[in-house]
Amino acid sequence: MRNLEVLAESTKRLSDDLKSAHPEIEWANLAGLRNLLVHADFDVDLEVVWGIVKSDLPALKRTGMAILGADRI
Repeated sequence: MRNLEVLAESTKRLSDDLKSAHPEIEWANLAGLRNLLVHADFDVDLEVVWGIVKSDLPALKRTGMAILGADRI
């Protein structure tokens, strides 16, 4: 879960221009996930977190890799 916290936290440092250029990423939801993981302590539903890891993270990774590839051109 710590890795998800770090991932979500790091999105706060991205420029608004980059976020606007990639509306397919749910930036507000990532920030909300970070807040939930950091502040919910023992109230985090691990099944929900696992669902995010299994269903949402692969698409986020693909999109992130595509963004990184595009920025290298």
